[in-house]
Amino acid sequence: MRQSGRLATVLFWLALASPAGAQSADDNWTACKSLDPATSIGGCSALIDSREVASTRRAVAYHQRAVAYFKTGLVQRAIEDLDRAVQLNSTYAEAYRDRGIAYADLHLYDRAIEDFDRAIQIEPNDADAYHSRGLAYFKKGLPDRAIREYDRSIALNPKNAEVYINRGNAHGDTKRDDLALQDYEQAISLDPNSAKAYDNRGNLYDRKGLYDRAMLDYDRAIELDPTNAKAYVNRGTANTHRALYDRALLDYDRGLALDPTYVLGYLNRGSTFVEQGRYDRAIADYDRAIALDFTSATAYNNRCWVRMLLKQTEEALTDCDRSLALRPNDVETLDSRGFVYLRANQFPAAIRDFRAAVALAPSQASSRYGLGLAKRLSGDTAGGDADLAAAALLRPGIAAEFAKYGFTPY
Repeated sequence: MRQSGRLATVLFWLALASPAGAQSADDNWTACKSLDPATSIGGCSALIDSREVASTRRAVAYHQRAVAYFKTGLVQRAIEDLDRAVQLNSTYAEAYRDRGIAYADLHLYDRAIEDFDRAIQIEPNDADAYHSRGLAYFKKGLPDRAIREYDRSIALNPKNAEVYINRGNAHGDTKRDDLALQDYEQAISLDPNSAKAYDNRGNLYDRKGLYDRAMLDYDRAIELDPTNAKAYVNRGTANTHRALYDRALLDYDRGLALDPTYVLGYLNRGSTFVEQGRYDRAIADYDRAIALDFTSATAYNNRCWVRMLLKQTEEALTDCDRSLALRPNDVETLDSRGFVYLRANQFPAAIRDFRAAVALAPSQASSRYGLGLAKRLSGDTAGGDADLAAAALLRPGIAAEFAKYGFTPY
């Protein structure tokens, strides 16, 4: 992205060095609206600098140039141009909407929502603004609110496959798998060549344990778009769930070669290395994920777990604490930290974390099992056995699963 931005800037200055004065206003408008960012930046800049362009038209030129900057990864430059656009035309709904998209790209979701609110206030029938506001709410962890926005967008424009995909993701996030499947299938009906729709339906099948169906969808997504890094990573995850670890690693490697900044790729490949007992490789992947996104609670939690397996107690606790600072009361991290304390024979602390996890998620089998272990090891045999039995009902085979990590009740 940064390299593309520099290239666009170089081309822009070269354009200024050429005899731009020979261009007519019509020529500049044609260039400004070009899909090629460098051409668009040159044409829009000429219009912005012209004293003959009216303020409302200059606002359009700023908007178009912002779109070109955004395409080249110059998001802050895009926001600055959109600021000028709405200063020149305070009722420019599309500029507010696109500035919201730029803020969302910077993870500034509250500021994005403010702009989407303004765009919708000006233009209540803008389906894309509702869609974009839904995406921002989803990123804020509010899937139900996102669904309401997607519903409004679909009511205004029922032909946009992308909205159905995103609503399907929100339905999936709220455990409404049947509604999610309906949305993915509607998206595929509207756009049979949507790699994203197949990829996301594959994720649903994978989550439900329907791995063969998931693989078919991932294969189709990759066939439609061989540059789709997410589809390779997701297929790798499904292969991990099928215990086909070598195939999984090939898919992760392909996905990360396509997008070396894809944090989830490193997280999932790290988890596959854990399954293989290759803990040093797993930590290297989690290190890379954290370097790319130091706010990833999942990355810190995953590294905490592996460091616990390596008996690196202090380092593991530091990682779990960082994860919980980023995502307080996270069940998975409370579970991980409980096992760190358990391995360190700090049974009261382990019991505290496992109880907190079970209170938040009563069906969390691993936390119930850890609680049983901690109780038994601290002398509460009857209470421990009751929790171990409850865990076995929730997840048959859990004792063998944890025995491979060295956790046994006897």
